[in-house]
Amino acid sequence: MIEGLISLLSGGITGVVGSGITKYAEYKTKQLDLQGELSKSQVELQQMQLETQRQLQLKDKDNEVELAKSADQVLSTSFDADAAKYLQAAVGAGPITRGLMATVDFIRGLMRPLITIYLISVTSWIVFTLYNLVERLLVTSPDSAEMVGIWAQVVNMVLYLTATAVTWWFGSRPASIRRAAI
Repeated sequence: MIEGLISLLSGGITGVVGSGITKYAEYKTKQLDLQGELSKSQVELQQMQLETQRQLQLKDKDNEVELAKSADQVLSTSFDADAAKYLQAAVGAGPITRGLMATVDFIRGLMRPLITIYLISVTSWIVFTLYNLVERLLVTSPDSAEMVGIWAQVVNMVLYLTATAVTWWFGSRPASIRRAAI
């Protein structure tokens, strides 16, 4: 009877231990499966992020290309607007009208170089004059920081305007030459 009871208890203990081992193995298997799914999800997420970044980069490049095309078109339109057209439009007109239109085209053609020369001259004069003034003020009054600030602002504004005029003037030259060759 004791042997039966021992068999019964040892069989029960063996069954509980076996069941525990099975449950533990199932738990570990499930944990590994979940880790695998998590890893797979992380990889998919990284792929989606990379794909999204790639698409954004492509979109940025497309936007840059469109912006460059737009800027080129605006510059081209500006060049076309600067072309001498009044004399061409007065082909059927009398000699006085054609002479006046030629004068208008001549004056229009001189505007850019004259403005450029004027701005370079004014810039040089302002910088030289203000430099001398600031130098005298610094010698007589070392606390003239406000004057130096005004000088810097005026110089920066005039330099900006001069640089814009000069670069626009010389920037249009190669395009005009290329256009004439076509």
